[in-house]
Amino acid sequence: MTEIRKYLWLSQILLFALLGTCCLIVPNVVVSNGGVSNFGNHFSTFGLYSLAFLSNIFFIYLVAKRILKKFQNFHKVAYVLLSYCLLESLVLISTFPRHFSWTFSYIHDYLGVALFYIELGLTIWFVSKRKTALTALFLVIELIGQVIGLFSILKTVQLLLVGQLLASFGFGLFLVIIFPDILRTEALVKNKKRQGQ
Repeated sequence: MTEIRKYLWLSQILLFALLGTCCLIVPNVVVSNGGVSNFGNHFSTFGLYSLAFLSNIFFIYLVAKRILKKFQNFHKVAYVLLSYCLLESLVLISTFPRHFSWTFSYIHDYLGVALFYIELGLTIWFVSKRKTALTALFLVIELIGQVIGLFSILKTVQLLLVGQLLASFGFGLFLVIIFPDILRTEALVKNKKRQGQ
C-alpha cells in the first residue's frame, strides 16, 4: 500500500513540476490558447514535456501492476489504468508529427479525447466509492478545468492550457488522496475476513 501511494504521488509531482517548468520557459503558450501538447513542439521544452508524461506513464503503470498482484477485487481498475498508460503514450507520440498534416493532428486530438473519457470514467468510479465533501471538491475542480477547456476549444476564452492543467489537477487529487483510501479500505476488509476464518 505504501508503495502504491508513493508511486501515485511521484506520478503527479513529476507531471506538474515538469509541466510547470515548461510554463515558465514558454509562458506564451499559457495565454495563446495553446494546449499542453505545444510544449512538445518547442525545442526548449521538448525534453521536459516528454519526461513529464513518461514519468506519469511509468509510475501509473507500476501502480496498475501492484494492484494486479495485491488487490484481486480491483483487477478491472488495474486494466483501465494500463489502458490509460497506453493511451497517454500514444498521445505523447502523436504530439510530434501533428503539425505535418491535418490527419496527424486529428489522430492526436481524438486520442486526447479518448484519454479524457478514461479519466472521466475513473473519476465517476472514485466518486461512487467515496461520496464525501472532499470528492465533491475534487470533482468540481476537475469539471471547472474541463469547462474552461471546452470554452477554449470553442474560442470563447483563450485558456486551453489552464483548463487542461486544472482538470488534470482535479483528477490527480483523486489519484493521490481518494484512490489509496479505497484500496486501503479493501485491504482492511480482506484482513478482517482472514482473521475471521
